[in-house]
Amino acid sequence: MINAKKMEDAVALFVFNTEQFPDSWNAYDDSLGEAYLDREPYDRAVVNYRRSPALNQKNAGAFEMLQRLRQCRMRRTDKLIHFQG
Repeated sequence: MINAKKMEDAVALFVFNTEQFPDSWNAYDDSLGEAYLDREPYDRAVVNYRRSPALNQKNAGAFEMLQRLRQCRMRRTDKLIHFQG
């Protein structure tokens, strides 16, 4: 859904996923966090990327993304385009 730019539907689905599976670190990181990142409500992305390592301390990707978000927050002009893989 994210690739098709159907962001509203993707966010709704990912929110539902976190409600159904609140202990799934992946639901917060690769799913909801990324969807919020793509839509640019960075504060919501940060909340979800923080939740992920709280559930899985070995999730290095979430720690890396939080560091990038902190850096980008300081440079508000960066639209996080470099995050796209």
